[in-house]
Amino acid sequence: MTDVDYNLYDFTSSLIYKYSDKFSFSLKAKVYYKPYIKNYIALKAKRKDNDYQAYIGTTYMLSKKYIIQAEYVYTDHQSNYNDFEYKKNSFTINLISLF
Repeated sequence: MTDVDYNLYDFTSSLIYKYSDKFSFSLKAKVYYKPYIKNYIALKAKRKDNDYQAYIGTTYMLSKKYIIQAEYVYTDHQSNYNDFEYKKNSFTINLISLF
């Protein structure tokens, strides 16, 4: 990705995405995008009793919102490396542009 082909935005969203009572995600991400073209984005999230690995997903700009679809991997920090639990799920989050 180069500055010529992509725009880079840093933003911190105040949005909390609640997957369930046990999963609350605060989002902070760097977004590389061309309008209407899907590109990769990395998201990170934490829970009180768990350490989460980075999200890897895709994003694209639609109107003035960012549509994010992601898969996630997480592990309980008290587990051994071999006990990592893998979760795959897709969800959509609408983020209103801050710029």
